[in-house]
Amino acid sequence: MVSESLSSIVLPQRPADLHLANSEQIFVSTYQLRQSDHREGTIFSIDDEFKITNHLEVPAGVFRFDCSEDGTVVAALTNGSICTAPIDLSSYTEISVAHPSKMLLTSCVSHNHLLTTDDHGAAYVVDLNQPHSITSFEAHKLPYTGSACEVWSACWISEHFIATGGEDASIKFWDLRCLGAPVLVNNSHTYGVVSLNPESNTVLLSGSYDEVIQKIDIKSPLNPTQARKMNGGVWNMELHSDFLLVSCMYGGWQMIEKNSLNDIESNATLGEHLLYGAAFCPQSSIISSCTFNNYSVNFDKIKC
Repeated sequence: MVSESLSSIVLPQRPADLHLANSEQIFVSTYQLRQSDHREGTIFSIDDEFKITNHLEVPAGVFRFDCSEDGTVVAALTNGSICTAPIDLSSYTEISVAHPSKMLLTSCVSHNHLLTTDDHGAAYVVDLNQPHSITSFEAHKLPYTGSACEVWSACWISEHFIATGGEDASIKFWDLRCLGAPVLVNNSHTYGVVSLNPESNTVLLSGSYDEVIQKIDIKSPLNPTQARKMNGGVWNMELHSDFLLVSCMYGGWQMIEKNSLNDIESNATLGEHLLYGAAFCPQSSIISSCTFNNYSVNFDKIKC
């Protein structure tokens, strides 16, 4: 396969996350620091002709977001709240989760339950049908100082089983029915774990600032079953039937085979501007990506 650059859009704020809503629409969220304690955020809708069709300003910067099965955007904000918006971005609802001094770092939705985390060591489960029903617990601390650290990543594995990844370089597995201590801990990464994605109920994909992507057998999680070095910190992974689309920060996006983890195609040039997200549309064979430092959303065509 080869890729061809098609177009790019420059946004008024820095894009920090991107997801495919459907074959004709992507959502892009922004995170703009205006002052040392003030962050702005907007969610943009972009169509298949690479034009902005709508936008919604939200109360704070959007660090990451997810889309529920009905298309609802669920965003983790830098003021300790989550924000939900319908697919047409006509309005938003803000739900307070953590103290406003804390930044929410992740958003992972499953069956109307949100898993989110913050920059002070905590993880939260929010029932989106009953938003005042919030479960929180201490998830990660730095090993030498004992101080709380960023919980950069989190994902659902099953209804009661989740995983979190922290600045402490660990991956922790939790049973939501018994949160006194993690069920399992993996310490195979050397730097912060910034991306988690379940390949199945028994296999977890992890990515880190150490530029390594790993496959972990959840039944025997101490050591990865597979690992490979990527072109940059593994900020995000999008799972498809035969391949992974990996956002490698200063290394651009890489498309790799799901089983062997071998390279298929890449665009390393985009990494010059700090790439935070990439999404593949199978209907059009277009990869959309967002690069933070140049405020841009980029579009590449994959050709066989």
